[in-house]
Amino acid sequence: MPRRAPPLAACLSFAKLGILTVGIWLSACVAPALHMNPASSPVNVRGTVFDSLTRAPLSGARIAFTAPDSAIGTVARATTDANGAFAISLRRGTWLAAVEHPRFDSLRLSVPLRRVEVPDMAAFTLELGTPSPGTMTRALCGSNVRNGDVALVGMVRNAATNKGLDSASVFVKWVDVTLTPRGFTRSTRAVVTRTTRDGWYVRCDVPAAATVVLWAARGGATTGAVLFTLIGAPARLDLTLDTTARPSNGSVELDPDSSVGSLFPMSAGTARYHMIVRDLSGRPVTNARVRILGRSPVRSDAAGAVTLDSVASGTQMLEVTSIGYQPERHMVDIAVGGAPVDTVVLASLKSVLETVRITGGRDPTGFELRRSTRVGQFITAADVARENPARTTQLLRTRNGLRYTFDRNGFGGITVTTLFKGCDPLVLLDGFEPGPAPKVPGEAVLDWIMHPDEIGGVEIYTSPAQLPPEIAMLAFPPPCAAIVFWTRERLGLPKASPMQP
Repeated sequence: MPRRAPPLAACLSFAKLGILTVGIWLSACVAPALHMNPASSPVNVRGTVFDSLTRAPLSGARIAFTAPDSAIGTVARATTDANGAFAISLRRGTWLAAVEHPRFDSLRLSVPLRRVEVPDMAAFTLELGTPSPGTMTRALCGSNVRNGDVALVGMVRNAATNKGLDSASVFVKWVDVTLTPRGFTRSTRAVVTRTTRDGWYVRCDVPAAATVVLWAARGGATTGAVLFTLIGAPARLDLTLDTTARPSNGSVELDPDSSVGSLFPMSAGTARYHMIVRDLSGRPVTNARVRILGRSPVRSDAAGAVTLDSVASGTQMLEVTSIGYQPERHMVDIAVGGAPVDTVVLASLKSVLETVRITGGRDPTGFELRRSTRVGQFITAADVARENPARTTQLLRTRNGLRYTFDRNGFGGITVTTLFKGCDPLVLLDGFEPGPAPKVPGEAVLDWIMHPDEIGGVEIYTSPAQLPPEIAMLAFPPPCAAIVFWTRERLGLPKASPMQP
């Protein structure tokens, strides 16, 4: 008697996990499976698993091959190497391949089974792919999710017990950039969602490629604000909340010059956070600026050590900057009742341009010599102290021919407006072009490069005609404009006390 495919109702099975339901259609619903031939020789199967979320081979993936027609439920297993490759011996016939990986486990998702036909040959090459970001997002959020949105999921835990917090509010804010007949417009979006009984949350309307500001709150206590960048795929972000933290004075704005209005609440606690700042060689970095996002910075001492007082336990965003090093920003979980000393390692900036070579015994940088020519605009350390700006961009935006603007992605910066069309000036720091710095909507990269209390002098040239030869030669073709920063140390000035808020 010919074999019949089972009825549709018997073929449809679902994997239910938490609040998610992912449909898995077994191969028997598509066509009758081929019978296994136990006497046939094994087939050497070599394959690769590709991760659709990162568009790269998936290392560490576990693949389970199940033979549905086998009376004993034959299962063969393999694990991908660092290149996403695997090798296994299978008998010819039909197999159901299940791919598992911690990334999908963390999203509480099951990858649907895939039917594989192994032919009767000595060797066979197989490629397996994980579901697309859109498929993953629909599995988490349903079919009505908008194109260009992804899911942001995670847990909110109690900092004291590490257990999930029920009914905690998770706030997410980001900048929306919209193209209109009049150009690009920018607006701030803010959404909130509640956690389930076990502390789990799912936010489904987050833009697929954006930097968001995120925090959790419950009963008046909040975590620190976290800056998180999505890369076009569903992502998980867990937060830890100190339920005993008390609100501090109002809110702090990411950038007071920004029209984004990226405000977030602040809370204070009784925790102390200790850390040491070192370079890649293990040497301490002195005078580094360390702060929790939204708070005033603290300087590292001669041993590179820093202690932050009256900090709320749980999730916080740590920022570390120092002249000559790439800035560091990452999320930390501050333990209740103190914790071992953490270490932050800063990478030195690699110079990509020749230094500015100026001769002159008492003026090695040439700053005072060029200032005496009265070509361009100059800012001295005394000017900085008198104006007391909170950010470097605040210091510059009041100068002639400079304007603080935002690009289509919401990133702030200083542009020159005296030319027929605006230009982005060449920026130098102590004669070098600064290295890369973090990009966050509503903030300017320039504010990461230099802090006002580190400025010894600034030279501003808003047209090619103003550029001194020693600066014009540093780029080809010559730059349209230039802003040259000199640190107090490079100009031989004493260290300044931090600017007053």
